[in-house]
Amino acid sequence: MTVSRREHKGAAPATTLAGNITSGDTTITLTSGTNWPTGAVGNFYIVIDRGNASEEKVLCSARSTNSLTVTTRGVDDTSAAAHTAGVTVEHCLTAVELDQANQHQADTAVDDHTQYPNTTRHDVTARHTFGAALPTPAAPTTSAVGDSAATGAAAGPARADHTHGREAFTTTPSTQAIGDSASAGVATTVPRGDHKHAMPAFATNAVVLGTAAAAGAAATLIRSDATIAAFDATVPTTSAVADAAATGSAAFAARRDHVHGREAFASPVAVGSAIAAGSATTEAHSDHVHSAPQHTRVTGRTSSLVGGTPPAAGTGPWLEQFGTEVFSYTTGGNTISFPVAFPTGVVTILTSPGDSSGSLGQIQILHTATPVTVSAFKVALFTVTGAEVTNGTSVRVNWVAKGW
Repeated sequence: MTVSRREHKGAAPATTLAGNITSGDTTITLTSGTNWPTGAVGNFYIVIDRGNASEEKVLCSARSTNSLTVTTRGVDDTSAAAHTAGVTVEHCLTAVELDQANQHQADTAVDDHTQYPNTTRHDVTARHTFGAALPTPAAPTTSAVGDSAATGAAAGPARADHTHGREAFTTTPSTQAIGDSASAGVATTVPRGDHKHAMPAFATNAVVLGTAAAAGAAATLIRSDATIAAFDATVPTTSAVADAAATGSAAFAARRDHVHGREAFASPVAVGSAIAAGSATTEAHSDHVHSAPQHTRVTGRTSSLVGGTPPAAGTGPWLEQFGTEVFSYTTGGNTISFPVAFPTGVVTILTSPGDSSGSLGQIQILHTATPVTVSAFKVALFTVTGAEVTNGTSVRVNWVAKGW
């Protein structure tokens, strides 16, 4: 037999007949059908005049407001009968429904709904195999990189130990190059968890010092403990007098404690009679002394100086000393020392300007008949206008001293 679903409503209240019905009527009108079944999910049962001799159970198929459409009168061991208005009408559960449910559970010989496996198809393990009661599973799909999640549309089940195919592992990972840009890639394979990308090889340091920054074009890396050849092991050059400035072309930097060789010191030359630029390639010490021309001479007993008094008989010849001095003038005068001491003393000292501009006048320092014992004298210089020479002026003075 076939069992159909019946509709039940737990909150359907008892009501009454709105009018008289005969035993053959197929439409029954209730006083109120509120919360009663509508037949939307299956037929439903009612009972009229429960507990009395005229009790009748009716199978209905639909309700429209208060009007019931009847399928079968006098069911569940009752008989169709006429009923008067006002008798009680209830929605009910019948013995037919209970017996059908009991039979479905206990009677293995009854297959009353084929959409479920009954005992005949479900009683031994062998009948649980795929292809008997269930569709045979198909081979699982193979996923691909970039696949989106999907519920699937296959009508077959999956075995508990099924395995989906996966995309293959990639072969050798790519090798990066210096300057590579980031890229999502287009490979349809997956890398292993312990894969390694090759990196650019290390190279011998080739960094050089230049006059401008440059990015370089090498495609290799420098190790963090690499050494740059920055310092030159060559001895610094030796400069020479008159060398011109030069930027140089060495590709190395100089150590901060490096020392350049300098031209050697030389002995000063003798003072000459004329100005000359010289051609020496050496330098002079800051405390050097030039040898001066002969400063002393011995003359006869007759003075060559105007007003000079000859030495007395027996006191020796004249001793005459002279020279040229160049100095930075000091206010109040500069001191000039005699190269040789006068044995008795000096009687005449005469100075004259040594420049050609004529801006200094002739100055006589001393003229006396009695020798004066001194080892030096001071020269105060004045211009022809009578003003003292400015402090710090470079001047040249010729001088002559005479005595015995």
